Amino acid sequence: MLAGFLDRLRTVDVDRPRIAGRLLDGAERAVKAAMRRATDLVVEPLTRRDEERAPVWTPPLGSMPPQRPWDHPDWLLARAVAAGVIGAEEWTLIARTRLEGCSVRSVAAVLGVDAGLAAAWRRRAERDLVAAIRSGELDHVLLPVVPSAADRARRDRRPPVAVAVAA
Repeated sequence: MLAGFLDRLRTVDVDRPRIAGRLLDGAERAVKAAMRRATDLVVEPLTRRDEERAPVWTPPLGSMPPQRPWDHPDWLLARAVAAGVIGAEEWTLIARTRLEGCSVRSVAAVLGVDAGLAAAWRRRAERDLVAAIRSGELDHVLLPVVPSAADRARRDRRPPVAVAVAA
């Protein structure tokens, strides 16, 4: 933020009005550019082929989904995946590009597809999503609760086996 402010300070025309606003604009643009660069560096795939993984996980005692008509986009997308309206890849494309501000190119790279193909997937998925919202198809979809890794480890824990060591 400071670097953006100082860069703008070097080039600001003091004879024009709103100097402070232009300086702050330089700082804001620098922050947004840094955030964009940071989110575009995602290397780890966002969608795994693991059956136990769901797009949204909430602990049993966690917060409840927002009630209509103030629905959160993440919950809407999760319900669309649970209902089979969109797939996990489309969920990733829409969430990362529309909600988190990542570029289609960076998300396409994570998914291992061409950016043009990813953009076409996203357009088709958004059309399907709009149709499902308008028809009410997503209104009563329940989301599965997925146990955490710690819960699965506790569930799968077996008693230790005694090993006899020969002397």
